[in-house]
Amino acid sequence: MLLSKERKAYIKLAQLIICNNKGLFVLFTVAAIIGFTFLFTITSLSETIIQTRQDIAIEKYGKFLAIISDVSETLMKEVKEKNRKFDFECYGVGGNIEKSGKRVTYGSMDQKMGDIFGFKLLDGKWPQTSRQIVVEEYVLYLFGIQNKKLPVTISMVRDGQSVKYDVVGIVSNYSYTLVDRVDSTQNTKTYPSIIFAKGQLKNEKTSLVILQKKLNFKTYQEDMDSVLMKDYNEDLTNDNVCMNGDWGNEGYKNNEDMIEAGVVYLILLNLLLILELIIMIRVIITRNKKTLSLFEVFGLLEKQRKKVILYAMGKVIIIGLTAGVLLSILIGLIYADKAFFQYNRYYNSALIKNVMIELVLTGCITLGVYILCGRNQKSSIIEKITNTGFDQKQRNYKFKKIDGCIVCMQAICMFFFIASMNFTEMFHFDQNQIDYSLYSKRVESYLSLNGYDIVRYRDSFFPFPSLDEFKGYGENITLTTEAETKHSLLLIETDRIDQYFKEWCVTEDRELSSEKQRMWNQIADEAGKYRPIEALSANVKVLPQKEFCHFLQQKGIVNRTLEHNEKQACVLLLPEYKQKSSKPSLKEKESLYLGRVQSNKDKLEFVKEAFKIEAVLSCSSKESSSIKIIMSETVAKRSKLVVGYNTINIVMKPNTPLSVQKEIEQKVSLLMASIQGGMLDSSVSRNEEDKLMGNYTSLLSNSILLFGFLAICIYIIFNSYIEWEKYRYEYGVLRSFGMSYSTLQHKLFLRYSYSIIIASIISILLGNQAFPNGMLTIQQIIISSASTILITYVCRIAVYYWNRNKSISSMLYSSI
Repeated sequence: MLLSKERKAYIKLAQLIICNNKGLFVLFTVAAIIGFTFLFTITSLSETIIQTRQDIAIEKYGKFLAIISDVSETLMKEVKEKNRKFDFECYGVGGNIEKSGKRVTYGSMDQKMGDIFGFKLLDGKWPQTSRQIVVEEYVLYLFGIQNKKLPVTISMVRDGQSVKYDVVGIVSNYSYTLVDRVDSTQNTKTYPSIIFAKGQLKNEKTSLVILQKKLNFKTYQEDMDSVLMKDYNEDLTNDNVCMNGDWGNEGYKNNEDMIEAGVVYLILLNLLLILELIIMIRVIITRNKKTLSLFEVFGLLEKQRKKVILYAMGKVIIIGLTAGVLLSILIGLIYADKAFFQYNRYYNSALIKNVMIELVLTGCITLGVYILCGRNQKSSIIEKITNTGFDQKQRNYKFKKIDGCIVCMQAICMFFFIASMNFTEMFHFDQNQIDYSLYSKRVESYLSLNGYDIVRYRDSFFPFPSLDEFKGYGENITLTTEAETKHSLLLIETDRIDQYFKEWCVTEDRELSSEKQRMWNQIADEAGKYRPIEALSANVKVLPQKEFCHFLQQKGIVNRTLEHNEKQACVLLLPEYKQKSSKPSLKEKESLYLGRVQSNKDKLEFVKEAFKIEAVLSCSSKESSSIKIIMSETVAKRSKLVVGYNTINIVMKPNTPLSVQKEIEQKVSLLMASIQGGMLDSSVSRNEEDKLMGNYTSLLSNSILLFGFLAICIYIIFNSYIEWEKYRYEYGVLRSFGMSYSTLQHKLFLRYSYSIIIASIISILLGNQAFPNGMLTIQQIIISSASTILITYVCRIAVYYWNRNKSISSMLYSSI
């Protein structure tokens, strides 16, 4: 009962202090509300975006670590024995069928593999018998089946015999998004597109799927390495292993900046909160020194005095926390739903979690700050009441040259002003343009020999008929492609290398091992006549006939040979080319050669093909940073080295009808689905991501910038008040000796002016780390510094007019 009365007394005294300082407490409460609102909103948005991105990564790339294809029973058992902390699943790969010029792999698996590989059963049911199958959506289009009710019957040729199967289900096109084997001599693809029930195929090859027991994006790379780097009796190579790096990159690595930013912003906002609490407690103690001292006369102990201040401060924090939570919920309902669409699915749960964390942090911060700031000065009660007590240190007062707290605040504000401007320029999206980029699986080099790359090839490229589906949309789209040449390189004759092409040619190996020398001797007579230009520096661009004629017209080329696709004719486009040599390496009306080294077991063969240069064009490095050999589709189809398309780019023209857009989008997705290990990039997904990140970073930087400016104002104004109350006797003495009020204020404010210089240096260093490679500009530095200076000097004006009417006598003497 006694404790209850004491507590009521503390609360009443705290309310008395609050009532006597209403304006002050209203200001602190508003600042606390703004701070907690920003804190809860930003941390919750960061978390919900990260979690949603991880869900999307699972939906797109599944949740497995790696796959070992064509695994033997012995190796499977050994892998499981040596990696007991992981889970394992199996599926089978039976073989291929040919349909519409495409190789389609079939196999068997359980329906639960859909959760692992990220596919869904769109229609129908899972097969039960040996004559029932489910297929990826694109497979039905290969068979010419559209909008038919399941089950439907298709005929497949297996082992030389035509067999009919019932398609009882359709699964989403999943296999093209999953990582494929890097090099492979295996005929089949990694993932089956035609799926039988598990156990319904004979003579199938087993694939072992490795999974984490508990999903953890952060440790995906370590987990993959721990499995694949162990010693096994059978070697694991790129030929039979594929690692699901895209899953880990999308779920964790691509989110690292956001994860780190969430931690950094949490620390910075809490740092500003600490500084605000410090100044709040100091102002409360300073403004209510006499009141508290009077209560000490009537028996208020030091411990009790601290409790009174704690109650007053706690009321501000509780109101700030409560209002911050409510406003964060409101922002989530009104703003986040529109600005972050499906990415706010975890907002409420993240908000609850962050509120609980912040309650603990705020409690610790409040207690720590109070202990540091609430210590009583060793002076008598009469001295506190009359303000006549001062020690020897106050007699030797010196003007401060620097203020560490304001340096910290100003540096934070400048940095986030820079960040805000960078984020504004970083994320652009144009909703009026729709484009698609389809990338096939890049062939991987496994041996370099005097500039030539000896590679293993698969049929994971787009064949020439791939564009036939889009030729009916010529009025609505523009097509450009990069040819698949199986790593054929542009060749320059060794005795005709001029200064321009010398910079492009690959240098020869200085020394060859005995094995490489043996290989080189097989092709040296032919390959040694040329120096190759690496594939990234020179590529073949194939244009459909309509686009090719438009290109010629645009460049002002009138050439019958090119227009009629004669003599393997092509156009050579060279970046920053100025013909100075009397004997150029390549010139009009002469031949250029493409060539490659191909391997057949231990035997190497050098293959080359000539093309007729009908025009040589120069372009700026901005237009093209690589050499381009441009030819029509007709010429490319006649080539023995150009076998199809590696990349297809489709750009929709403005005002394309929505129905046509949907048709093109469907055809793009079906074409891409036939390529395992490729990638589909579209402006739709880029715009969505850029809009998301633009909204997020804008809210992030602008909110902390606003709170930072508010914190600067509160700190400067009230710290100046505290300093004035603490040292006004010394200031009175200085004024009594002739120092004017404006000169005094100028000297007092110098610390904040010097702080701006140091804060600018710190913000530049932070900006260089956060925004390298020229992203930090002088303009950004000037604007951020000028804005902080403006806020600081607005505060100076407020402080200047606050005490300008104080007389010297009132500064030297004080009465109750």
